[in-house]
Amino acid sequence: MKKIVLFLLAACLLPQCTTYHRIKSNNLVTKATLPEKSFYEEIPFTLVHGLPAVPVYIGQDSTPHQFLFDTGGYTVLSEALKNKAAGVHPKSYIDVKDANNHTARIHTFLLDQLSVGPLAFTDVGFARISFTEAEPFFCPGIAGTIGPNIMKECIWYFDYDNHKIIATGQMERIPGMETASRIPVKTNNIYKPIMEFTVDGQPGQFTFDTGDNGFISFRKPFLESLGRDYPSAVRYGQKIRAGHSQVREDVTLYRLDSLRLGGSVLLEDAIAASRNSSSNNLGAGVFDLYNVVFNLGQEEVFFIKRKHPSPNAGLRSFGFGIGLAGGRLVVEYLYANSPASRAGMEAGDILETINGKTYRFSDYCDFLNTFNLEPEEEIEVELLRGDERFGVKLKKERIL
Repeated sequence: MKKIVLFLLAACLLPQCTTYHRIKSNNLVTKATLPEKSFYEEIPFTLVHGLPAVPVYIGQDSTPHQFLFDTGGYTVLSEALKNKAAGVHPKSYIDVKDANNHTARIHTFLLDQLSVGPLAFTDVGFARISFTEAEPFFCPGIAGTIGPNIMKECIWYFDYDNHKIIATGQMERIPGMETASRIPVKTNNIYKPIMEFTVDGQPGQFTFDTGDNGFISFRKPFLESLGRDYPSAVRYGQKIRAGHSQVREDVTLYRLDSLRLGGSVLLEDAIAASRNSSSNNLGAGVFDLYNVVFNLGQEEVFFIKRKHPSPNAGLRSFGFGIGLAGGRLVVEYLYANSPASRAGMEAGDILETINGKTYRFSDYCDFLNTFNLEPEEEIEVELLRGDERFGVKLKKERIL
């Protein structure tokens, strides 16, 4: 019996052991070093799906690659970039669960050098996750993400008023700190920031995820358990991509009177989603109201009210979302009790024409780059469902 126990113990110490690879990968994806200590850099960003994208350089190659910031995940390189980049060293693998509660095996690597703008980070741990090959990321040219292992190495100021990110080693060089609200955060084993929140006196924790282009989302049934009759709307059949999976689910949106972050930052009249996720998330939608300073190395973030915040106009809609199937526009999702649902529209209906115009696309990239529905208060659409063809007229309403 003793020999069997010793054999099993030895087997678990082998490199093939899943626990061994999990520990090794968790240690690896936290690695990144910034040798420079006294610096101040302003890095312009562009918005891709509401997320800030900045130029990243691999090794000594002067070719810029567009990366997004993702405090809720890992530093990630696309398969194409990983395969052609110099200084990539395969290391291990790890089984991880994404925000959709889906688990998959991803592989981890060490990269000799990665530069965000002019800042060169060395010995950078990164992962390969398939979302970089998904069309919403591939089409606009996103080649990877900058994770918290890189962000912990210095202070990052997300200045949405001026579309730039300031990276520095000195907090005193960040403008506007005299009006900032400091919120302590806890960082987990991969430096993902987690902060306290309160809704109607009920406390909880948010993952502050800059890779989420939504605003506030709660794991079911947190909001439902509060017993409040919040104004709400159900969005049927929404596609949600997170990490290595995409799911279609019904999401309930609630309008909250107020929500407090870390005891100091007050969000009022906020729309929050309730869904089958693995955590409560605060997403990049908060940048509509605040510029944010991340100092993950000291476990703190600062919120600075924007000079020109995006107004909260509520949710006004015809009641449906548009997707693509076979080069044609389709009804992607519907809101309950909306103009679209009352008119009899269903998810999957083909949109033959919108205001008399027919749309055809060669692929998703063509759709993403060229389709733009003019802002209208009323539209007329012609729909195709099987062999049935019918038209409806819709007028925008406040959904929530």
